[in-house]
Amino acid sequence: MKDLARTLITEHEVTERRACKLVGISRSHFRYRSQKNEDPDLIKEILLIKERHPYYGVPRVHAALRRKDFVVNGKKVYRLLKTLNLLWRREPKRKKLFIPHPKSSPDATHVGKVWAMDFVFDRLNNGEPFRCFTIVDLLSRQTPGILASKSMAGFSPVDFLEKLKETTPLPKHFILDNGPEFANGAFVDWCQRNSVELHFIDPGKPVQNAYIESFNGKFREEFLKQNDFETIWGVQKELKKWITYYNEERPHSSLDYLTPKEFADQETGVLEKKNNLLVLKTG
Repeated sequence: MKDLARTLITEHEVTERRACKLVGISRSHFRYRSQKNEDPDLIKEILLIKERHPYYGVPRVHAALRRKDFVVNGKKVYRLLKTLNLLWRREPKRKKLFIPHPKSSPDATHVGKVWAMDFVFDRLNNGEPFRCFTIVDLLSRQTPGILASKSMAGFSPVDFLEKLKETTPLPKHFILDNGPEFANGAFVDWCQRNSVELHFIDPGKPVQNAYIESFNGKFREEFLKQNDFETIWGVQKELKKWITYYNEERPHSSLDYLTPKEFADQETGVLEKKNNLLVLKTG
């Protein structure tokens, strides 16, 4: 397949991207030149990981390999990714000043006690805007759910939370901004009826809600930017898959590369660590 791709490029002036697509191979596979003593199974797995998750950097690729029982150190993973021209480079971020959380913010002493929430805006392929109501648990980093809608008038955060509580216990506290969706009578009344205490951040200080800001960054980079959506139903369909992946499969750097669900299960006593592996707790 590589030879056929090279022929298309050199003799028919086809671009590398087009040639690889025509012969059915990835560009990273086309570019890779095998080296002596390299593990072909390791190379294959790295290519698969990067094909599924192009935004994975060295630590997360390394963690994913360990989950597949590959014994390899981080330096080798870095070298192979560099050889394959697959190193992930994020856009440089401006340095932010540290601003502490408001004094009234609660401590997340256990899973499910504090949720942070916000909105993320994007557009469909036809230019129509839509919004995503995002939620994250402060301790486990799990997301209990995300609402995608072109208009919150038809399905508001209150409607979504009311449905969500049928399957997920509500927390004791919400951390959020002073947006009109939150600072209105219907939302405040609903929280009071459900014994949820509200903690509003200072206006213009999103860093005070750092956990949801971090989650939204991952959500935008790893979901919204990786997909092209024609309809809001397409967003909702793929969103269900991504939430499962994020909670149950994606290793999280701040959780020592456990998934949010693994961390939550460990915190709640469902799982325990033995020999650096998570196993079911047996009493």
